[in-house]
Amino acid sequence: MENNLKNNLEIMCQRFTDKLESLLSNYPVGTCYLIGHCMAEGLIRAGYTARKVTGTVIFKDKNEKNIIYGKSISKGKNIGIYHTWCVLEIDTQTIIIDPSYKYNKIAIREYYGTKPNKNIHDFIITDNANQWLHRYSEDLSLNGFSTKCLQSVDHSLINQLVDEVKNSSSELLVDIQTFV
Repeated sequence: MENNLKNNLEIMCQRFTDKLESLLSNYPVGTCYLIGHCMAEGLIRAGYTARKVTGTVIFKDKNEKNIIYGKSISKGKNIGIYHTWCVLEIDTQTIIIDPSYKYNKIAIREYYGTKPNKNIHDFIITDNANQWLHRYSEDLSLNGFSTKCLQSVDHSLINQLVDEVKNSSSELLVDIQTFV
């Protein structure tokens, strides 16, 4: 992936998480279902091809042991039923955008007593779903969990977050074809 594109996606994620934190009274731990949906919907409304994806993600902890959200035959600490993220499609390139790791690492440390791997950045932006530090795989059977959680969120909050992504992506990804 081109560095300029990755940098602009990171700026978009930072703006999104700043907005999210300003709108919520509590730190948004456990909100991947909201983040993945809003990121995808905002990109779609800005004219890009994107979608919300739910499935399994495996992160490595500080000792390179697996931390699992979802269903997996891999050994490790399972701390979540599912995980949701956003996928952006550009020509033949598929880019995972997951700003929720910023909050996952807090939950991993504070609620599960495991130290996250310091080599994983707050915002995971990658065109490779299977890396050593994180592995993403879609599982359609887990969509219901994400959808059910999203239904409990106030629509005005969702709309404000979607608008943030739409506006940021319209500004930062103006000529997306130059990035690929």
